[in-house]
Amino acid sequence: MLERYTSSFEFDLYRNAAAELGIDFEPLLGEDEPLGYFSLGAKRLFVQRGRLGVNNDVSGAIAHSTLRTYRLLERFRLPCPRAVLLKSDGTVERVAGEAGRLRRPFVVKSRAGARATGTRLTDNADIVAAIGRARRASRAVLIEEHIDGRSYTAIVLGTALVDVIERIPAHVVGDGVTTLRQLIEARSDELIHAARTGIRLDRELRRIVHEQGLDLAAVPANGRPVALRADADAATGAGSRRLDLRRDLHPDNARMFVRAARRIGLTLAGVDFVTPDIERSCVDCVCAIVAVSRAPALAPHYFADDAGDNRVAEKILAKLRLAAH
Repeated sequence: MLERYTSSFEFDLYRNAAAELGIDFEPLLGEDEPLGYFSLGAKRLFVQRGRLGVNNDVSGAIAHSTLRTYRLLERFRLPCPRAVLLKSDGTVERVAGEAGRLRRPFVVKSRAGARATGTRLTDNADIVAAIGRARRASRAVLIEEHIDGRSYTAIVLGTALVDVIERIPAHVVGDGVTTLRQLIEARSDELIHAARTGIRLDRELRRIVHEQGLDLAAVPANGRPVALRADADAATGAGSRRLDLRRDLHPDNARMFVRAARRIGLTLAGVDFVTPDIERSCVDCVCAIVAVSRAPALAPHYFADDAGDNRVAEKILAKLRLAAH
């Protein structure tokens, strides 16, 4: 059972892992503030919320900018989407002009963050609406080509691959009796009860549902899966499953995850990857790294397979403790 100390779930995962490993923790601003340090021999490892103090500021700044990350990945011939930065107003004319060299469908993101405000977009009105949502976080907006495939996240520490999960977009399965709205609300309640993020009935969800010939009042047939999102973000209700690092992914892909983190200069990184088949080499298929994070989110790994397994945080701290001695 995870013991909660603060409002930061990621911070509490690290603190619980430290307790399991017998690593001392010193809070800096009180027990309920997600700030402090772990004692690793003679060294102190600082942590603030979900960010461990192992990465340098410059590399962290690169990873925080999706466009800079893509440019660096391109330089080292690592797969990533083609993208353009839209600095001006998101009118149809501006989008058509600046994103004209890209192939639809599009993904729209804020310049700084990796979270998409629209995915698999082809209609001009939907693209402009997604740009408007992205501008709430950043005036400049990133438009990139959508890559077909399944979504994965790898956690890299130094030259080691710590964990890989498949991120599964939010969906429900019909029973022939319950309306789609009721199915979504029930699934959302399950997620919230498990301390996860519920599913929002927003414009993007309605668009995805409409593409399947349904609306929220429809009653999906028994056994029919209904996609609710095109993205696999935990913040939109996505699930996850853990991969066996030796059996379930191609060695080229494992090396690619480590190489991406090292080329950006990150000691600890989360690498988001889209591919049609994780067991195929990244050099043999259309695939892309779509984000590199300086503070990998641990929650999707903790909740993988609905297991509540905190071994990823324990692995990270154990490897850092070993390196400190």
